[in-house]
Formats: sequence, structure tokens, C-alpha cells
Amino acid sequence: MLKNRISYLLILLGVFLFFVCYNGYISYYVLLVALALPLLSLLLSLPGILGIRLEFQAEELSAQKGQSVPLRLTISNALPFVSGRARVTLRTQNILTGEIQEEHFGFTASQSPLTIVHQLTSPLCGQVVCQLRRGRVCDYMGIFAFPMRLSRCPRQTVVFYPTVHSPLLSLNQVPQPNSESDTYSQTKPGDDPSELFGLRNYREGDKLSRVHWKLSQKTGGLLIKEFGYPIAEHLLFLLEPGSGQEADLLLDAFATLSHFLSQQEAPHRAALRGGDGFSMKEITDEESRRPVLNALLSLGKTDTLQPVSSQKLFSGVSHIIYLSHTPEEGTVRSVLQQAPFARFSILTTASDPSAINADLPGGTELISLRPGQITETLNGFQL
Repeated sequence: MLKNRISYLLILLGVFLFFVCYNGYISYYVLLVALALPLLSLLLSLPGILGIRLEFQAEELSAQKGQSVPLRLTISNALPFVSGRARVTLRTQNILTGEIQEEHFGFTASQSPLTIVHQLTSPLCGQVVCQLRRGRVCDYMGIFAFPMRLSRCPRQTVVFYPTVHSPLLSLNQVPQPNSESDTYSQTKPGDDPSELFGLRNYREGDKLSRVHWKLSQKTGGLLIKEFGYPIAEHLLFLLEPGSGQEADLLLDAFATLSHFLSQQEAPHRAALRGGDGFSMKEITDEESRRPVLNALLSLGKTDTLQPVSSQKLFSGVSHIIYLSHTPEEGTVRSVLQQAPFARFSILTTASDPSAINADLPGGTELISLRPGQITETLNGFQL
């Protein structure tokens, strides 16, 4: 637009010099036409400017980091006119890392819809907020500019989840039966009559008290009720990943370990520090881990998690994994006081993890994570 204005001023200067140097009606008419052109352009452009309609939408609301999510910007004109040149800025911000990027799009709007597809991608995990800003549309000559209404284009939030790696892991203690647990195995029946695992055909030696008589009458054969198998939670993740690339690395490690535990049908807990205490979520499968990742990727907004006391947090825990860029001495000491007999592992991205100013008990594992080396670092780790 600045180039158009400068060009018009140069033309106007030339016309004015022509008017001064040439004594005749033609110079007068040329000057009037040059002065009237911007107003004429503005009047002709107004219908096309007022009729511009924008629609902005992300095709997916979540993806794995490194994958692309199409963002669609559809431009049309509600009136049978063509607008002048328009321009909007797409601003994307990763809430976890703080990275901000801007990209500019130019277009003209007509009655035939025009769709611009932008492939959004992020090399790091996090919530990426996408918003259209600074929308401007010019008249046909590109001299006048007007702001576009972007209120109909709400911002879009796309969540990029951590990468799940495939190191060689092992479970130090398989899930053990626990009569007080509210979590039941999805693959193994047990003896808890409060939870029904499934039904099967009668086999010799089955107790008649387990026959489901109503369904047996309908099917014509004896059906036996298999009860639930309650399993204990024994592993706790304490998560303080911070922000930036270090947080991305720690969340990759957490997602990898939690995915392995879910595959092994080993329920576990994840706790996030919020304010003066922790908020906790019990994880049994991929879906129950999603709220924890969402809270972490939005910088610890723990609205979807349950505040919990320290006593309940460490109850029945035999292995604690503390993930932090810079492990805090206060947290370490609190863990050692609340669960003195639990196995304690620290996963950190600190350059010198041995510099933690706390008296760590013998057997404490200090694991230093490095970019691109998660699989190699976690190979052989026992949970």
C-alpha cells in the first residue's frame, strides 16, 4: 500500500507540473481527473470491501508433534463485487515453549469462495494457539485501507502431543491383587463379586453360585459369571517439566513410560504441582493420560485434575519417578519424608544432575535426558 501511495503522489506531482507549465484546458482537466481518481476508486471499492466474509478453522484439534494439521481460511464476498487487495496475519504461539510465528496472506474476495490451506506443524509438543490478526483491505488503487472484522474467525487451539518412543523397558513389580483398589484388570478375571468381568460357558467344576440364571434361561445353556480382578497402583510420576525444549524432552519421557505401563496393564498415578500442593490423576489407559498431558501442555492448568493431600498422594506407592528440569531440594526432601521406603528415580534435563543439594538415599537413580537420545537413555530402565 505504501508503494501505491508513493506512486500516486509522484503521478500527482507530474500532473501538477504539467498544469503549471502548460497553459490550456487539457492540463486543468488532467489535474481534476488525477485528484478525483482516489475518490472514485474508493466509491467503487466500498461494496466489495463491505461484503468480505472470512471463515477460519483447523481440521484437527490434536496431533503428534511433527505431524501437520491443515488450517483452512475461506474467503468470499456476500455481494456481487470483487474487493481490493486484502491482507491478514496468522499468528501462532506455542503455550508450552513460548515460540511465536507470524505468516501473512494476501487475497481478493469475490462471490466464488477462495480457500487458503496452511499446514500447521510443530517440532515440539504443546498447545499451539492460532489467531488471525491485523486484517486490512484496500481500495482498487491501493491508497485507502480499512480494517476487516475478524470477530467471526475465533482463534483455534491445536494440541501437539509428545512422541512415544520404544525403549526396552521392564516392569520391576507386576500388578498385584489389591482388595481395596477401585481399578480392575481388563484382561484377567478375579474373585471380586462387586465387579463383573464377563460371562462364559459352564465348565465342569464351576460353582453353581456363579451361574447367571436369567441369561442362562434365555440362551438355553449355563452361563458363568466371571468376577473382577482388582489391581494395585504402585508407581507415581511427579511432574515439574517447566517450559521450553526441556519440557518437551521430559514430556516425551513421561509419555513413553506411561504408554509402556498402560500396555502392561499397570495402573499408575501422575501428580502435577499447583499452588501449594499437587493435583493427581490415576492413569489406566491412553484416554486417562490425555487430561494429564493437556494440563502439562497448557503450563500446568490443572482444572481437570483432582487436588490431593500428600498422604493420599504417596499412599501405597513403591516407586516414585520425579521428572523435572531443575529438581527442587524441597520436593526431594518431601518425597523422602513421605515415602522413605519407596524406590526413587529422578529424570532431569539438567546438565549436571549430580549437583542436587539434597541427601539422596542409596539406590536413587539420577537419569540425565538428552535430545534425540531418549530411547538409548531409557533402554533397560525398570519401572
